[in-house]
Amino acid sequence: MKDFTTIDITIDQKIATVWLNRPEVHNAFNGIMISELIRCYEYLGQLSDIRVILLRGKGKSFCSGADLQWMTQSVDYDVSLKNSVEMAACFNTIHNSAKPTIAIVHGAVYGGANGLLCASDIAIAIENTTFSFPELRVGLVPSTILPYVLMRMNPHKAKLYMYTGRIFKDEEALASGLVDYIFPNSEFEAQTQILVDELLKSSPQAIAECKSLINVFSEKMTQKKMIDKTIRSITTMKLSEEGREGITAFFEKKIPKWMNDL
Repeated sequence: MKDFTTIDITIDQKIATVWLNRPEVHNAFNGIMISELIRCYEYLGQLSDIRVILLRGKGKSFCSGADLQWMTQSVDYDVSLKNSVEMAACFNTIHNSAKPTIAIVHGAVYGGANGLLCASDIAIAIENTTFSFPELRVGLVPSTILPYVLMRMNPHKAKLYMYTGRIFKDEEALASGLVDYIFPNSEFEAQTQILVDELLKSSPQAIAECKSLINVFSEKMTQKKMIDKTIRSITTMKLSEEGREGITAFFEKKIPKWMNDL
C-alpha cells in the first residue's frame, strides 16, 4: 500500500491514520484520490490488528471538496456518470467499514469534504474550522453526500446551509449535529487519544456487528435506490446549462447569470 499518490497512511499500534495529501489544492479530491481512498479503506478493513481508522488532511485544510476541474473535465454523460459512481462508492466504503472511523477536520471543510466527514462514524473539529456546502452557488447539487449528511443533520438545517451556501463556524456545526466534538488546537491530540482509548475498550467484533445493525436500520437513507438517484442527480447537474454556467463563472471569477438581476 505504498503506491498511493494522493493519500498517505500511518499506522501506530492499532490505529491507522489516513491522510489526504494534496495540500497544494487544500486536499480537493479527484478521481485518483477517490480510487485510493476506496482501496485504502478496503485494505485496512481486512487487517485484524487495526482497530480504529482516523481520517485527516495535510496542510491548511482538511478538504475543500471535489476538484472542480476533475468534476467538469468531461462533457460526456457516461464518463461523468462513471465519476459520480466512484464518488458515491467512496462515501459508501467509508460508511460501511467494519472498523470505527473518525474524521478529524481543520481549516476548511467544503462541499464533498462533508461527505467524507459524515460517512465517518465520529467527527471531530479542531477549533476555528469552517464549513460550507457551496455547490448550489455554482449550479451543482451535493447529491452523493446528501444521504450521509442527513444522517447527521436535521433536514431543515441542511436546506438552510445548502440553499445559501454560506460559510459557518464549528460552533454551528456542533449545534447542527454535523460534528460531535470541537477540540482546542492545543488539546485535540490528547482528547482524540482519550476517545480512541475508549473505543479500544469495546470488542472489535461487537463494534462491527453494532455498526452493521445501525447501518441496516438507517438503510432508508443509504439504500441502493437512493444512491443511484443521487449519482444520476449530480451527473445531470454537472452537464446542465446552469451547472456549466456556474462552474465557468467560478473559474473566471465572474457572476453567474442567475445573479445578474440581484
